[in-house]
Amino acid sequence: MPMDDFHKVLSDAFRQGRMSFAIETGKEKAFYSYNALIKKYTRPVVDKWINERQIIPLQVGNSTRFDKREVEVLAMSDIYRAHLCKIEY
Repeated sequence: MPMDDFHKVLSDAFRQGRMSFAIETGKEKAFYSYNALIKKYTRPVVDKWINERQIIPLQVGNSTRFDKREVEVLAMSDIYRAHLCKIEY
């Protein structure tokens, strides 16, 4: 693995840990709304994740929410998968 890729993996892992800590301490919300997901990742991507059951909608009161940690891990894995498909060994 090239050093730039290794650095990216480490920084993403650090970001994930920081986000988890912020959620657990109440400094950051634990859920995304559907609209927030669409703004961040686009409707086709979000709908694909939902249809493939990669993320599961949660009913919170009268609204539908998505676990932020679950979504971020999925987004990172999609990015790495796309990147690895481009690498020639």
